[in-house]
Amino acid sequence: MVLGPGGAPRTVPSWFDGTTLRARFAPDRAGETTVQVVADLAGGPRPVLEATVFADVEPQAHEPDRTAPGEEVVTGADDDERLAAMVVRARASASLSPLARDARLDGVAREHAKRMAELHQLAHDAGDGDPLERLRAAGLEAGDTGENVAHAASIGLAHRAFWASPSHRANILSREFDRIGVAVVRDDHGEAWAVETFAGRLR
Repeated sequence: MVLGPGGAPRTVPSWFDGTTLRARFAPDRAGETTVQVVADLAGGPRPVLEATVFADVEPQAHEPDRTAPGEEVVTGADDDERLAAMVVRARASASLSPLARDARLDGVAREHAKRMAELHQLAHDAGDGDPLERLRAAGLEAGDTGENVAHAASIGLAHRAFWASPSHRANILSREFDRIGVAVVRDDHGEAWAVETFAGRLR
């Protein structure tokens, strides 16, 4: 996945010869581009490598502002509401309409967040099935599915991590999804285990 200055993540062709992974792309404009490799692991897809490419600009000597749109949300009835509001604002920053919040997806997200927090294991499959299997176990079918999972000290940092990651931002900005479920579970240390479950054509 490639995330350039334009802000829209895209998938680029890649190939693996058994020892070396190769990909070829052209930056869409001058500036900083993030390149991310996502691999299918035992716990589900996960970013395993990330690099920054600077096209026609000098690398910055200081850390740039990584604040995500929506991160400034501080109000809300609970952690779930705040994270959901952050997703709404992030999509609005790309001129996209909000996803419909679905209580059934909230429930699926919550069960997975609880399991990750209990096991202290960040994964799309923490022994409870992959996202599609968990939807089906809840009696749901979807034409398109996606999931973001994070473990962070705060909800804002979880949202920032999602936005900075090309593959996670692609889920947030996808036009294939029209519904979302959100859950945040705090562990014994007060840290957040966040799940965003996305679906399109849910039935």
